[in-house]
Amino acid sequence: MKYVKKFVLGIEILAAVLLFSFIHDLDVVHAETGYTVSGNTIQVNMSTAQSPKDAIDSALSYAQNNYSEGRIYTVKVPEGTYELEGTLHIFANTTLDVRGVTLKYTKDNGNMIMLGTPKTNKNIATMGGYGTIKNVSILGGNWVGNNVNTSSLVRMAHARNVLFEGCVIQGGGCAHQMEVAAIEGFFVKNCTFKDMLQTNAPGNQEALQLDMPCSEYVFSGIILDGTPMKDVVVTGCTFENVSKGLGTHNMLIGRYHTNIQIKNNTFKNVEGECIVALNYRDCDIRENKIINCGAGITFAYFRPFANDSDSIKAIYTTIFDGKETINPQKLPDACTYISNNHISLSSDRYATDHTGIRVYGYWLEQDQQAVGKGSSDVIPANNYYISNVNVTGNVIKTCGYGIHLSDTRDSTVSGNKISNHDENSWEDGILVDAESKNISIQNNSVQNATRNGICIDDYSSVRRISGNKITESMYYGISLHDNSKVTGNIDKNTISKCDDNGINLNDVCQVKNITNNVISSCSWHGINVYDGSSVSGTISGNKISKSGQNGIFLNLDSTAKSITKNTLTENQKYAIALYEGSQVENSISSNIISKNKRHAIQLNLDCAVNEIKSNKITNTKGKGICIEDDSTVWSTIASNRIETATQEGIYIQSIRNSLTIKGNTIKKCSRSPIVINTASKKKITIEKNSLTVKKGKNPVLVLKGKVKSDVKVAKKGK
Repeated sequence: MKYVKKFVLGIEILAAVLLFSFIHDLDVVHAETGYTVSGNTIQVNMSTAQSPKDAIDSALSYAQNNYSEGRIYTVKVPEGTYELEGTLHIFANTTLDVRGVTLKYTKDNGNMIMLGTPKTNKNIATMGGYGTIKNVSILGGNWVGNNVNTSSLVRMAHARNVLFEGCVIQGGGCAHQMEVAAIEGFFVKNCTFKDMLQTNAPGNQEALQLDMPCSEYVFSGIILDGTPMKDVVVTGCTFENVSKGLGTHNMLIGRYHTNIQIKNNTFKNVEGECIVALNYRDCDIRENKIINCGAGITFAYFRPFANDSDSIKAIYTTIFDGKETINPQKLPDACTYISNNHISLSSDRYATDHTGIRVYGYWLEQDQQAVGKGSSDVIPANNYYISNVNVTGNVIKTCGYGIHLSDTRDSTVSGNKISNHDENSWEDGILVDAESKNISIQNNSVQNATRNGICIDDYSSVRRISGNKITESMYYGISLHDNSKVTGNIDKNTISKCDDNGINLNDVCQVKNITNNVISSCSWHGINVYDGSSVSGTISGNKISKSGQNGIFLNLDSTAKSITKNTLTENQKYAIALYEGSQVENSISSNIISKNKRHAIQLNLDCAVNEIKSNKITNTKGKGICIEDDSTVWSTIASNRIETATQEGIYIQSIRNSLTIKGNTIKKCSRSPIVINTASKKKITIEKNSLTVKKGKNPVLVLKGKVKSDVKVAKKGK
């Protein structure tokens, strides 16, 4: 009986313990701390004597102290407006629900909320790498900073799976409103960042900063082990009236932030760049709206120099605040897409470079010591180029450059629509420079570029420029400068109303073929190959009309293999012209030339071509074919049809070689069909031509020099 009583008593005690535990777990009021626990929900009670900061922080502390794997506490704050006089500290497996809550920070220093505490953030065992804190969520809340406080409103580092959703981050005198580093799985959804104090100050910074922890100057108070951000999604957010939008401006050489998605965000009235992606890999930047901002998107593998300085700043080769040098692994393959963004820029905004999209690498030719606060590392000489960046489907209304690629390789610019609305600027629609290589530029639309529509410069190489539509450029439509080249074709482009040349090659540039382009109403030449430049293949199939000067022009020792099957109409000077030592290796052939205002085909000043054949020339106000000033046709002028020229059909003066003129049909010339006006000792043979002259005008042939002809010279009037 005694044992039965003890057993019953034990059961009663066990039941009481279980009941207490159950009640404690479901509904426990902590009057002294101002919160109630019900299951996994911790309800903050703002009616207690505690300050709002202490009430919320004590609830967050409860979640930390009662942590267990797989259990996530939700700390709920009742709707209302509260003054926050200190920092909130959040830990693992905790959701802070402040939807409908406004928190106004009143302290002159410190963060509104941070991950962990200053002490835990310095513990390498728990906060090194991606740390031990995980599953942290902030839901909603209007987080209002004050202009006196220069600390970030939100600050977190070394964690996994961190979410901000529906938050409004507002004001503050800080460099960054939200500053994070070394987080794997960082998600910012439907948040708003707005009204930074220092919006138009030099050296402005990002509202949302994804940082690299390597220096106390960059990110003080945490483990400085160089752990990058990984698996980041920023989507549905708004950035308004801030210095810069989001991104990174410090880099650790050889360390990359990876798998970054920035999509469906809106940027309004941002002074500088909206997105600054420095050392990002596997990145997707798409469907963002950029409205009335200073600059759009910068994607870089080296920190761009300021316009007024060649100094290296904010670049590091060491971690643990300079105590350890890393062994960098340079990975130029960015595997990145920048697509379907809508960008509208304003020159009234503060920006060092008003560019829609900039992709930036840099060749550092010698070791250079970084200068400025926070970095004195020696940056080793190297080519920090960037590759595999695809810029597609973007709509850009710029006041500077539309798209600019520097020291970029194996990348694509396609399907973009670019226009410039600032006539006082002097920039290209698309610029590729600084020894970029293997770039494809296809199916873009460029309107009102204040310099060139598409420009390839500074020893750069493009594999193809195709299918682009370029209108009303203030200089050239497509232009190559300074030893640049297109290894494939410039083809199928439509170019109109440029204030200079339609297609321009300058300063020893190279193209394989220029084919099937439509060029109209350009103020100078339709196609200009100049100053030692070359077309290794053909200039063919192009339709060129209403050029202010020549249709196709080779000048100053430039070359092409052939000029064939082009249609040239109503050009104001020559349809096809070679000047000053330029050469066509094979033929000028099968071109259709009509309504030209001067000579149809002109060779002048020691130029050369193998043969001129099978061209159809009509209604030319000048000569049909004109060879002057010691130029050369190595083989024949044959099978051309020349009709209705206001001067001679074929005119040869001071030729350097023997020549056969045969099988040509020339009629309705206002002067003699063929005029040989040379005392050259080289033999010229004229045979099997069909020649007519207007009645009562000039003889069929005018010959001077050593000429053999099967044509009888007609008497005047016959």
